[in-house]
Amino acid sequence: MCEFGRRGAELLREVQSHGKISLPAYNEDLIRLVYSEVQEHDLAQRHILRRLEEEKAAQEEEEGGSQEEQRGSLWDDHPKEAVTFFVHLQAIKRNKRHLLIYAKERLSRLQRARWMERGLPPALNDAASPQELEFYRDYDKALTTYMGKASGIGMDLTLDALPPRDLLVSVKGLKDSGETIFSFGRYNILKDVQYLLPCSEAEPLIREGLVEEIMYG
Repeated sequence: MCEFGRRGAELLREVQSHGKISLPAYNEDLIRLVYSEVQEHDLAQRHILRRLEEEKAAQEEEEGGSQEEQRGSLWDDHPKEAVTFFVHLQAIKRNKRHLLIYAKERLSRLQRARWMERGLPPALNDAASPQELEFYRDYDKALTTYMGKASGIGMDLTLDALPPRDLLVSVKGLKDSGETIFSFGRYNILKDVQYLLPCSEAEPLIREGLVEEIMYG
């Protein structure tokens, strides 16, 4: 018995249940079931169309009439079959949309991880399919090349996830991480010590958990 989009909707609920930069494991089994459902609907359509065309062909032999007239009246004489055919067609389109949205959303999250995390977190690496990992490697290579000094614009576009409120930001060391080179010189990042850093240079340290921004009320 054909299903009408339930499995495809389940795929989307899986992705929706996770955060913006996380993924459920690639559900190949459920994808195959959705694809099988599409094939079921397609076979049902073909069966309806073949049966009606055979009936029309037999009727034409008995009564005469051109092939053009036959095709023009195929659905007019069978409204019930026309509705059933349309339902199967819409079910196919719905499932295809589900599969496309599922694939696009997963790839978008891999892209977002490259910008926000500047790499692929282990959890995403484990959840992605081999094809998705290949996409990520190609995307990472293209972005790195574009931002490179020799081959691109010479600027790391992933430094600032959000537009900076100020040119400088106050941060506090969360751990002793040793000497760090900045555009204005060298600092030893020490735990519980406060620093005033350019936003673009503080952002990577905040992401890595080496410092945290000090928020003033």
